[in-house]
Amino acid sequence: MIECRPHKPLPVNIFLAFSGGVDSVACLNFLSKRHNVTLVYLNHRDAIAEEEEAAVDLIADQYNLKIIKFRSRVVPKKNKEHIWWNER
Repeated sequence: MIECRPHKPLPVNIFLAFSGGVDSVACLNFLSKRHNVTLVYLNHRDAIAEEEEAAVDLIADQYNLKIIKFRSRVVPKKNKEHIWWNER
C-alpha cells in the first residue's frame, strides 16, 4: 500500500494492484498523470474472470501501460474470499 505523507512524495514508478473496477480506474487516472504506472492483475478464475481480464487489457491499452498478470492456482468452488485472501 502506498503511504502518503506531505513531506514524502510518491515514487515516479508505481505498481498498482488493479481489478478494473471503479476504484482501480480512479486511482489509475489520478496516478497516471504524474507517474509511470504498471498494472498488477490477479485473475481469480471465477465465473467472470475472463471478462474482467479482457476489460483490464482494454484499459491498459487505452493508457498504453504494461500489465503484470497472475492467475489463481485454485478454481474457487466455495469460500472464494478466503481462497483469494490466502493467495494475495
